[in-house]
Amino acid sequence: AEALRRGLDARLVLAGVANEPGFYAPLTGMIAAHGLEDRVSILLDRADVEAILAEADIFVLPSREEGFGLALVEAMAADLPVIAARTGGAAGLVTHEVNGLAFTPEAVGELADAMLRLAQDPTLGRRLADRGRETAGRYDIRATVDTLAGLYRRLVG
Repeated sequence: AEALRRGLDARLVLAGVANEPGFYAPLTGMIAAHGLEDRVSILLDRADVEAILAEADIFVLPSREEGFGLALVEAMAADLPVIAARTGGAAGLVTHEVNGLAFTPEAVGELADAMLRLAQDPTLGRRLADRGRETAGRYDIRATVDTLAGLYRRLVG
């Protein structure tokens, strides 16, 4: 809502798993309270992550708390510029202005600023997406298997 107030012409797609009872109703209530029904879509329990990401221009992970940040790595691998809250695993994955943009959790103004920056500066978005793809490559399953195989060979040898 803040980014729209500042002139960003955007649609928001929320995707995830509805595993917390009582989470969905307050979310739809917040969307309605801000008058965003025509700007926000909710996709629940979808397995086609690649297809969802392929439709996006920017990926935002606005978590208050975050574990490793697999969704963030998937977005980086999908060649999207990312914006993430500085929390949990996301704080270790995103280096501000290197492979993404970072903001303080719950700092709505900072998040809106980051979204507007990427919308207004495609060159920045491209540079961040390129570096993000490099970051995601470190977590590719093939790289993980090769690393573990090398470790096992050294331990057995």
